[in-house]
Amino acid sequence: MYNELMNKLLKKVLIHQGFILATWFVFAFFMVVILPAVSMATYEQGLTESIDTNFSFDPNLIYQIVDAYGVNGRAYYIWQRWTFDLIWPLVYGLPLFATLNRFIQPKLNFRKWIVLLPWFATLLDYLENIIFTLLVTLYPTEIPLLALIGVTVSAFKWFALGTSMMLVTILPFFGYILGSDKR
Repeated sequence: MYNELMNKLLKKVLIHQGFILATWFVFAFFMVVILPAVSMATYEQGLTESIDTNFSFDPNLIYQIVDAYGVNGRAYYIWQRWTFDLIWPLVYGLPLFATLNRFIQPKLNFRKWIVLLPWFATLLDYLENIIFTLLVTLYPTEIPLLALIGVTVSAFKWFALGTSMMLVTILPFFGYILGSDKR
């Protein structure tokens, strides 16, 4: 009984407009205040290129970037992955999930997969952090397969995140048109 009550309460909270707006406010705050500060600090550390936004699929290029970081830059990269980048995936994943959960019609069989797409992106972001932390930690030892897996995970993450953002942009309009917002 308790679990059923908590599930109902949680579902109501997750689709409540106030909760969804609050998650988007936190996301906007991160985009306007936190992300530029992190980017500036990263740039000041000399990390002008990022291995987790490089889609060359060339392990040699990934290792050239890691080498260019230097010892301090590599330490900073790892520190950043396990501080800021622990929170950031949740900051973008929660509003995307909550919005999709609110506007996708419950009758659709594939609904659960679409709604979970932001959490898939979040999970891939954490996997990417683990892989690239290993890659940077093990440097100068090079494991080209690890670099290739890392950029592949990154590509899937960006695809899942981009698709989630596109759906969040489009689906609420269809939800209002079809009247699915009356849950």
